[in-house]
Amino acid sequence: MLKTNGGETMTLQEIIPLPKLEQCKRLLCVQPHPDDNEIGAGATIAKLVHNGCEVVYLTVTDGRIGSNDPKIHPRQLAAIRRKETEASARLLGVSASFFLDFQDGSFISEQAVCRKITDVIREVQPEMVMTVDPFLPYETHYDHRTVGMATAGACMM
Repeated sequence: MLKTNGGETMTLQEIIPLPKLEQCKRLLCVQPHPDDNEIGAGATIAKLVHNGCEVVYLTVTDGRIGSNDPKIHPRQLAAIRRKETEASARLLGVSASFFLDFQDGSFISEQAVCRKITDVIREVQPEMVMTVDPFLPYETHYDHRTVGMATAGACMM
């Protein structure tokens, strides 16, 4: 609880109301890897699109190490994962997709990712940005932590 100059008590949400996701008109979904948006928020994305929200995807890494199949070459897998992302985006009604193509698992620089995400945010001009939570207590994936922090930084630019 906070006190105003007049002595009135208010909550932070009353002073600075949080926007309601269901009222969002343009959403940027930033995913570390191909398929993270669908796994983490696929139903939410479908509902938002159904309600008239323009949803845009931003995929940070190329997904080249997202398989246990030793016979598939990383470049080939990256191409497959990109096509899968484009197909799932079409299926969900996503209006546009951006790909940064950082190499999956390459210990990418948070600053480099932040700069690229900032560029996309400035181009798309979303009302809201959705991404992975870098503060989950058991989030051990380096790419997820990096992309979550970089996205938070980009939103403040």
